[in-house]
Amino acid sequence: MRVLTLDGICFWAGLAFLDSEIVVPVLLAKLGASDPMIGFSRFLEVLGFTLPALLAAHAIHGLKFHKPVLLRTLLISRSGMLVLPIVLVMFGLSHPKIVLAIFFVLYGAFWLMDGYAAVSWFDIVAKCIPEKYRGRFLGVMSMTGGIAAIGSGLAVALILKAPSLAFPNNFALLLTLFLTGCFGSQFFLSLIREPEGSAMPEEERPTFGVFVKKAGPLLKHNPDLRTLVIARMCLAGAGMAAPFYALFAQRNLGVSIASLGVYAAVKSVGRVGTGPLWGWLSDRHTACKTYRWVAVGILLIPVSALAAGTGMPWFLPIAFLAMGSVSDGIWMVGTNVLFETVHETDRPLAVGVASLLHAPASLFGVIGGLLLQATDFKTVFVVSMLFGVAGTALAWKLSTGGDRRKSGQVEVTGV
Repeated sequence: MRVLTLDGICFWAGLAFLDSEIVVPVLLAKLGASDPMIGFSRFLEVLGFTLPALLAAHAIHGLKFHKPVLLRTLLISRSGMLVLPIVLVMFGLSHPKIVLAIFFVLYGAFWLMDGYAAVSWFDIVAKCIPEKYRGRFLGVMSMTGGIAAIGSGLAVALILKAPSLAFPNNFALLLTLFLTGCFGSQFFLSLIREPEGSAMPEEERPTFGVFVKKAGPLLKHNPDLRTLVIARMCLAGAGMAAPFYALFAQRNLGVSIASLGVYAAVKSVGRVGTGPLWGWLSDRHTACKTYRWVAVGILLIPVSALAAGTGMPWFLPIAFLAMGSVSDGIWMVGTNVLFETVHETDRPLAVGVASLLHAPASLFGVIGGLLLQATDFKTVFVVSMLFGVAGTALAWKLSTGGDRRKSGQVEVTGV
């Protein structure tokens, strides 16, 4: 449990140096990227994290241990990113378009590999942490990782305003610190003592086609899983504007680039303040009920940004605070909802199916960028808010999945 917590601390501390909603949009804008291109970074992140999940679920299905798959995949994703700070320093000023192209290739590969590895990580967590403590464990991980990320956010502010670190050296340093956190995370993952899982003889393992065919019965017999998938899609639509809040602060509110690091710290404060709360609520009142309040937090983000645009700029930090509050809550509580609604033997398949069906949500970032190019920030925020309303309404339809599973939910592995 301690090793998993240290893994989370390193990963979240590192990720804050390349925050996809603050640092990445500003870096891409510095390299001359258009608004749709900035939205494309969100496309790569979401698609990469969701698309390979079903392949990964099939790869580990019936394996006794998943840790080797996890470590091998993460090593590939992190190693590729090592090129980026070097390329940025060498060509960031002279050939920014080349750097943009390399960034998108490596950034996409990073999230693709992380998405493949995530299925193994989630299953290892489910095996290592008893169900009655799982919510609180994930909450503690969120809190400790958020505390580390607060320090990273403040460091981002200092680095971006340091006169001795002009572009592109300042962003190259942020990338280096990001990679330091990632490799630190991988070191602690290598120390995990993974419990032995249910093994299946190689000759009995289903082919990928047979494995995929089980998705239909799984969704058919599990209305909560269906509702969760649709709710996640709508809430992802509410995140359409995520890459543009920092740009809105710069362009419309006159916020300096150095102050964006403060927003990163505020976002981390939200994560620290609510991580344990989501975990406690999940264990005390079920994950399904807690998911409803996570959805409300997501809805609050575009609402706060809209308020900031009406002459009340102090509302924008609330948007970043809510962003941090739900950034861990959405995956942490959503994962617990999924775990509560499926049989243990169907867990990798359910994770893979839910992630794959979430893949179209990757288009929301691009759609947001195109919409911003054609209209304005206000329109993008309003559309995001409407998606948030729909996602919140669907979240309220989720039943208490734990009771369904304990009362004998259908197991579809043998279908």
